[in-house]
Amino acid sequence: MRPTPAAPAARIRLPRTEPELVGLCLALIGGYDDLSAAESALAATAPDTPIAAGAVHAARRAITRGADPLGDAFSSIRGARTRRTAGAVYTPPPIVRSMTAWLGRQRRPERIVSRAPVPAVF
Repeated sequence: MRPTPAAPAARIRLPRTEPELVGLCLALIGGYDDLSAAESALAATAPDTPIAAGAVHAARRAITRGADPLGDAFSSIRGARTRRTAGAVYTPPPIVRSMTAWLGRQRRPERIVSRAPVPAVF
């Protein structure tokens, strides 16, 4: 029997506003413990309405599968122009995979820093 493919990240209802995204992040980490002053100030912007347990579970499941629902939400909330102005430029996962696969075919690198899974070709 073949395993059932994981649901695509697109089926997850992503937060539509920054406060909703902050609320989801807080729900994922379990609250406000050990936040820096800047993180606490950001946490204060979270909505008072709790994030649905199903949404937290779906996000956690997606993250465990290697998806990036938080990054996807952030990228849809803040457009590319806004992100670039702030110095936040993200390389899409297909390009990262291609680059790391190419790198894996070269001489053994000293270090690869990647948020995406790196192919085990070394």
